[in-house]
Amino acid sequence: MAVETIRLARRAPASVLHPMDGFGAQFNTNLFTSAGRDQHVGPHQLQQLRSTITKLKPGHSRVFIRRGMRADTTRGQSAPEFLALMDTIELAQRAGANVNLTWWGQGPYADEGKLRTLVWPNRTHHDWPNPNLQKWPKALTDPDGLKAPKVMMERFAGILEEARSRGFDCVRYATIQNEVNGSGTDIAKHKDPFLSMRFYELLYRHLDTALKAAPDPKNPSRTLRSAIRLVAGDLVEKGNSRQDLWLKYMHANMDLPRPGFPSVVDAYSIHVYWEPGPGPQGFPRKLEARLTNLERTVRSLGIKKPIYVTEYGVRLLRAKPRPGKLGGQRLEQTAQAALQHAWFNALAPQFGCVGLAKWVLYRTDKTAGFGHWGMVDAPAAEFKRTPTYRITRLFNHLIGPGWKAAGLGRGAGGTLLASRFAGPNQQESVVVLNRGVRAQQVRVEGLKSQTTYVAVVWNQNGDPTLQPLPKVVADARGAATITVPQHGLVALSTRRHLKL
Repeated sequence: MAVETIRLARRAPASVLHPMDGFGAQFNTNLFTSAGRDQHVGPHQLQQLRSTITKLKPGHSRVFIRRGMRADTTRGQSAPEFLALMDTIELAQRAGANVNLTWWGQGPYADEGKLRTLVWPNRTHHDWPNPNLQKWPKALTDPDGLKAPKVMMERFAGILEEARSRGFDCVRYATIQNEVNGSGTDIAKHKDPFLSMRFYELLYRHLDTALKAAPDPKNPSRTLRSAIRLVAGDLVEKGNSRQDLWLKYMHANMDLPRPGFPSVVDAYSIHVYWEPGPGPQGFPRKLEARLTNLERTVRSLGIKKPIYVTEYGVRLLRAKPRPGKLGGQRLEQTAQAALQHAWFNALAPQFGCVGLAKWVLYRTDKTAGFGHWGMVDAPAAEFKRTPTYRITRLFNHLIGPGWKAAGLGRGAGGTLLASRFAGPNQQESVVVLNRGVRAQQVRVEGLKSQTTYVAVVWNQNGDPTLQPLPKVVADARGAATITVPQHGLVALSTRRHLKL
């Protein structure tokens, strides 16, 4: 078997790197609503799921706040959807995740008729901010005007406060509106994405004000705003408008402070999906193009704040229900999908993404509007762990909170990829992936010289589980030769207590 050499670069391609927040997932509340209760998820099953999720060591994760929830009334706090939300956050808290609460399914943000009849000043002007032009209709800014947007954001702040008052300090991030530039989304109700951008900014300013007015229940000497990072975007590549237009607007108007308008953005977020096969929408072209273009945009705009991927995954676009099947097997249960998730996990941090939330964590037998997604199977399947679960778990055990992406290497034929991550005390982990059709001997250069690495293999002989390998010792030049299985990976780490 011929040996192919990969030389690890000394730094990541991203111009700005932040500490990692880990690899997590979407925690859907449907397990605790009628969709879950009808499946008789009892205490034993719930404990089984908790154990499975805890072993995953989830990092950055997300939970939806669904329509109509309120924490400011006794009736609101006793509503089934609210109780399901709190149960879901508790599940994430016990597992050690850090959570973004996303205000989803809440539109419209006022009476649709009133939104449509709003007269927007300077509606054809797109170059904001402009101190000499009025940005919002007076009906949205006057105290006696349209109050619903402000009230909704105050209710959002109240839910964040309630979650933290219950001891859920995992709630550290908040986002308004899922996929605000999605093809079916029009928050301003004028079929004009540039007006939606302005409306979106106003919502964040209302939320920022509400959070600053409330103490943090976990630390009453500080405001709730100091405990919650506001993440804006959840952007698709191109829906009703392009991702880059929104990034440009958010950076100039919501991120960079100016007199009278403090920054209301602490981070940005995008969504990335791709097809399992080849082609422009397939693997790996689509995900690599999205990451390359994102880094280029971030660099050109001068964005310095973190970027999160709050949804990602492989899917068949025309499948019903999604994500579809390959060879009669649910896509989420295939080794092919797992390897593609691993490829994305290895690449995205190198291009500046600090937290990745896989869509979704667990499946319920009833689709509940979310299809057949789930890297943990449904209750009827005893929460079976999929290959993608094992891949995500591996990355969370290789790369601790606060680690940073630290350089890429590629093979000459495009089927080999190596990704390095650096931790405290000069620790490092390296993942070498092979998407080729045969096993490949790889000489990895750029490792720590004369250093012993713990080694793990995934998909050895077609077995999509994690298996330990003999320890690997880099030579005096910082090189070591390993064999990476077809459609598999080998991970190397200086972490001494790597658990599988």
